Amino acid sequence: MIETKEKTIDGANYSVTQLPARRALRLKAKLIKLCGSMFLGRDSNSLQAAFQSIDENQFEALCMEMLQGVRKNGIELTPATFDLEFAGDMASVYKLLCFVVEVNYANFLDMIGIGLPSFSEDPPKTTTGTKKTFTKN
Repeated sequence: MIETKEKTIDGANYSVTQLPARRALRLKAKLIKLCGSMFLGRDSNSLQAAFQSIDENQFEALCMEMLQGVRKNGIELTPATFDLEFAGDMASVYKLLCFVVEVNYANFLDMIGIGLPSFSEDPPKTTTGTKKTFTKN
């Protein structure tokens, strides 16, 4: 069943509706083709090569496809509204893209053990008496 989820990111309310299953599969294939190599090698050379291989036009088209049907404060994000709403605010764009991935692929990411950072307005709560689990050499 298709669901819509909402989240506040950097003071704005976003609603993201899950993609139909076949469309989500096609988008996932594009994400894997464009960004998959970043997950294959974790060393800096692999990451650098992955970033250098990303075509800026493909990246822009993929981002716009991911944001189709997304609403910011009740207004649908079209290419024209995107340019106005996010001028000078790329951090919010990336947070929103992570939310889109979370809404559409949360079950898959959980299955393979990849968690996305939460970008909600509320900072994570800390507990008192937290135990230190690392040592400095």
